[in-house]
Amino acid sequence: DREWYLVHAEFELRGVRDDAVGREFNDAWREIKAEFEAIMVTVLRQIGLELTVEARHASTILMGTYDTALREALIEHRPLDLGLLRVTVPLVMLSVTRPIA
Repeated sequence: DREWYLVHAEFELRGVRDDAVGREFNDAWREIKAEFEAIMVTVLRQIGLELTVEARHASTILMGTYDTALREALIEHRPLDLGLLRVTVPLVMLSVTRPIA
């Protein structure tokens, strides 16, 4: 996870700088995020739920939660806190979903 995080962070920084490599990263990231959003909506629908916010907002919150947990683990030199994710992710999903009418 550490190496993945460092590579990802470097590409994110290049994306912010908007150089050629960064633009490629941004395009790829948009595709990954769109695929994640589509999967999330499909899975929720299969279990009888729908989002109460835009899929892009829910994915940003979920991905940000994971990224923050990973960054904290790396900074503190400890394993990723899976307990935090097991509690937080379902709570976030409950707060942005409702049963399909």
